[in-house]
Amino acid sequence: MLIVKTELKQKKDGTIGVFAAQNISFDQRVIKAEHVIDRWFYHQQIINDNLLEFFQRYGVYSDEKGSWHLYGDNARFIAHSVHNTVVQNGLHCYAAAKINKGEELTFNYLIHCDWVKTHGLKFRMPHRKDYFRNPAYAQH
Repeated sequence: MLIVKTELKQKKDGTIGVFAAQNISFDQRVIKAEHVIDRWFYHQQIINDNLLEFFQRYGVYSDEKGSWHLYGDNARFIAHSVHNTVVQNGLHCYAAAKINKGEELTFNYLIHCDWVKTHGLKFRMPHRKDYFRNPAYAQH
């Protein structure tokens, strides 16, 4: 669960990104594991290809746990970048450097997700462009 103020914005390529709505200090915790909002799913629970595709887009896979972690808030829209602004340490995530208001929050999926480590980045994140028609989704 995101514990800093963020907002979703449509990027130039048409995808959705998570952007800081406040300045975030280096090493400040930005995501807290919250089991009321975030959920773990065993890989065996994913019973069809459509569900697997959803988890590949929005989840984080752990080989150690044999399960997918699915963020229940806007954290699921944090995009991939090799120049990531957010790093994971255990169940929580922290700012890898100072993040200024308006700057995008990004993960390096090649480090953050065991599924991507094994299978690579084989999919583009085709987030729906019409997501912003509902203003309730634009703020965290």
